[in-house]
Amino acid sequence: MTNLFRKASTAYYGWYVIAALFFTAFVGVGVRGSYGVFVKTWEDDFGASVTLISVAASLGWLMNGASQPLFGNLTDKYGGRPVIILSFIPMGLGGIAMAFVTNAYMLIFVYGFVISFFSGGIMFSTGGPVVAQWFRAKRGTAMSILAAGGSIGGLILVPFAAYLLIQYNWQTAWVVMGVVMLALGLPLLFFLLKSKPEDMGLKQDGYQRTPETLDPPPPEVTTGPLAIDRWQDSYSSAPMWQLSLAYVVCGITTASISVHFVRWAVEQDISAGKAAIAFGLLMGINAIGVITIGFLSDKMERKTLLGIVYLIRAVAFLSFLVLP
Repeated sequence: MTNLFRKASTAYYGWYVIAALFFTAFVGVGVRGSYGVFVKTWEDDFGASVTLISVAASLGWLMNGASQPLFGNLTDKYGGRPVIILSFIPMGLGGIAMAFVTNAYMLIFVYGFVISFFSGGIMFSTGGPVVAQWFRAKRGTAMSILAAGGSIGGLILVPFAAYLLIQYNWQTAWVVMGVVMLALGLPLLFFLLKSKPEDMGLKQDGYQRTPETLDPPPPEVTTGPLAIDRWQDSYSSAPMWQLSLAYVVCGITTASISVHFVRWAVEQDISAGKAAIAFGLLMGINAIGVITIGFLSDKMERKTLLGIVYLIRAVAFLSFLVLP
């Protein structure tokens, strides 16, 4: 018997999934992005050099990158929901554990290894496949909302961390951020997040199976010209290398700003609070850009948009050489 489909009349559940993933990125990226707020304070409290404090951040980015293929593989096997939830718990506990760090070497372990490793389980290597399962027609828009969650997390949580640091101390700031992750994020993930639409009796993009309608079925997923069955084969194509190297450049520039922006501003006689607000505004503008590009990516060729974005970034960084 032929399966027939119709579009669901109620709000598509996939958008609730995006809301849960949005908040995951919000707190995950926001908490990790707050690291730069505390660099100067840790230098003074731990009697450590900025180089040693930066080692924790550098190892953190390295561990985050190294963990993502592992979590991506687990997502392929078990689905995004269990991987994201089980990564979110130790990351939240790690945030609370940061309050008990007493030297730079403990900082390297708790932040550089524990928090950063498990943050790989709540990022795009797990959230992206979930989005791909739920969306095809508006996949670019859905992915942009997920990515914007991280930027808006920076917009709100980085100034919030600076406020807690100024009003109380850095230990209180980390306890509060860790509790927020566990108390708000974990229930949201547990009750809303589903790995794929079939878990809700749905099809991709909100189609439902029904015998009463003659509406056309949802479009079948087509295979791309460079599709492969084994991930190891993906690096036999030039585009995969191009994307990977582009993201290396993106990571270096993004990480440098995230870690050193506030400390640099303090050296320029700008208060830590104002510097954190400035960094938050930077992340907020980034969120607007991400959502705009995501919307356009459903209507234009994505590699062209990506090329334009990198060109603008390059011009912006080069401008530092000529602007005061």
